[in-house]
Amino acid sequence: MRVPFNSIIRRGVVPALVMLALVSIFVSRHQLASTAALLMETDLRFNGGRGGTIATESDTISSSLVPISTSPLRDRKVHFLLPATELNDLVCKTIFSASLNGYPSPVLLNFNAVFKDAPEARFMKIAAIYKYISLRTEDDDLVIIMDAYDTWFQLPFETVLARFYQLQERDRLAHLAAYNVTDDDAFPDADGVDVPPYTEHVVFGADKICWPNPKTSPACKDVPESTLPVDIYGDATDQDPYAYMNRPRWLNSGNIIGPASVLKEIYMRAFNIQRRSKVHFSDQLILADIFGQQDLPIRIDYESYLFQTMTHSHSDLVFLYEDQVDEGDDPNAEVLDPITGVSSATAGARKNANPGEPVDDFENKPLVDAAFYTNTTRRKSDKYLAWNRVSGNVPAVLHFNGPKLPLETWWGMMWWIHDRSPAHRRERLKYVRRNGGAFVDDRGEKFMPYQEMCGKFNMFSYKLSPFDRGRVSKGSAVGLEPEPFRLGMNPRKSPSDLLRVLSAMNKAKEEKAAKAKAKAAQDRQRKTAQQNTRPHA
Repeated sequence: MRVPFNSIIRRGVVPALVMLALVSIFVSRHQLASTAALLMETDLRFNGGRGGTIATESDTISSSLVPISTSPLRDRKVHFLLPATELNDLVCKTIFSASLNGYPSPVLLNFNAVFKDAPEARFMKIAAIYKYISLRTEDDDLVIIMDAYDTWFQLPFETVLARFYQLQERDRLAHLAAYNVTDDDAFPDADGVDVPPYTEHVVFGADKICWPNPKTSPACKDVPESTLPVDIYGDATDQDPYAYMNRPRWLNSGNIIGPASVLKEIYMRAFNIQRRSKVHFSDQLILADIFGQQDLPIRIDYESYLFQTMTHSHSDLVFLYEDQVDEGDDPNAEVLDPITGVSSATAGARKNANPGEPVDDFENKPLVDAAFYTNTTRRKSDKYLAWNRVSGNVPAVLHFNGPKLPLETWWGMMWWIHDRSPAHRRERLKYVRRNGGAFVDDRGEKFMPYQEMCGKFNMFSYKLSPFDRGRVSKGSAVGLEPEPFRLGMNPRKSPSDLLRVLSAMNKAKEEKAAKAKAKAAQDRQRKTAQQNTRPHA
C-alpha cells in the first residue's frame, strides 16, 4: 500500500513540532525553577528562615498593578517597589505623597525583615528586587523603584509616565539620527546598513559626584557627558571643587523607572556580583559600575526631568512663594526667579531684574534650550513646587540623598502643606486614607491600608527651617559640617552665592595655613639664631 508523500510529511512534522514545543516548555520551566530555587535559597539563608512559597506561573498580583493608558504602544502594567524594612514617619511621607499624586500602591520589599548586619541588608535589598522582577513581572511591564526613606512625589503619576515616554521618544529619534535615517526612511537605509531597533531604556536619577566607586572605575570615568550645556554654571561649570556647580552625569540608584526586561538583566548582574563576592557592596556602587560598562540600555536623567537628587543640588532649586503671586495673576504667566530675577522662560538669555547690580556668569548664561521641554516652563500655577532653575524643569520626584536637614524642613514647603486651608487638608487626608496603603509582603499580595500603617503620624506637621527663623543656628539638631552645607539647603540662595561663600572660606583656610607655616618657619629661624649666639664652652 502506497502512502502519499504529503501524508508522510504531516506525520513526521507534527510529532516533531509537538516534541519541540515540549522541549521549549521544559527549558522555560527549568530556567524559571532554577531562578526561583536560587532566590528562594537566598531568602532562607539571609531572611531568618521566614521563607514562603516559591512564585509560580499561575500566581498573580493584579491588585498591585496599574494599566498604563498613556503608553504609545500598548497597555502595560506598572510595578511600584519600595525597599523598606520598617515603618517610620519618613516612609509614610513617601507613601503619602505618592498616594496623593495617584501612584499605585507600592510593594514594600524586605518589610519587617531583620538582618544581622549592614552587608547582609545590602545583599538582601538587591536580592529582593531581583527576585520580584524575575518572578513577578512580564518583560513588557514597567517597573518603578524608589528609595523609601527620603523620596517625595510632587507631580502626578500620569505626568511621570508621560515624561518617561517623551524621554524614550527623544532618545529613539536620536538613535535613528545617528544612522542618518528618520521615521519616514525605509529599512535598511540607503547605504545598505541595517539600523538596529531602538530598545527602551531604564532611566536612573543623576548625581553631581561619582560615589562610592573609585575614581578610576568605569562608573566614574567611562560614562557619557551630561546633556546640559558645558557652560550652564558659567566658567565654574564642572570646575567647582565642592561639586555644587557640576553638571549631573553619574548614576544614582535611588530613583529608577524602566521596562522589566532590561531591569531583569541589570539586577541579575548585580545579584550575581553580590552572591559571588566576599564583600557585599551597596547597590549604588554595583549599579553605577554596571552603567559604566555601557553595554545595557541605561540612560541618566541629566535634566532632572523626572528625578531631582539633592546631593550638592539644594541650591539649584527654588520654590514659588505666596508673596510672589498676586491674586488674579494669570496662572500661565511665566515666573521670575526670586533670587536672580531671571525669567523661567527657557528660550533666550537670562536678564538681571535689578539694574545696577552685577550679573555673574551663572546669571548671564542662557538656560537649556527647552524646545523639548516647553510643557515644563515654570508658571504661576506651579506655586509650592520645587523648580530646578538650572535645567528649567519642575522635577516630578524629589530624592533627598545627602544632608538630611531639608528632609526635615522642606516638607513644610510642599503644596499639600503650604495650602493652609483646613478644608483642603481634610480632603487630602481623606483621599489618602481612602486610597493609600502598601503591599507588605515580597509577593505583593498582602495589603495594609494607609490608616493602619501611618495613621499615628501627622503628615501636616513639620520642623521650621533655620532660614525661616532668620538665622542658621550653630549646633542645630542635625549638626551638619561644614557650614556651606547649611547654605546649600537654603532655597533662596543661588549657586553663585554659594560658590562665592565656599571660595571665600577656602581662601581664608589657605591664608590661615600659610600664616601658620610662616610662623613655624620664623620660630625655627629664631631658635636656630638663639643656638648660634650661645657662648661656647
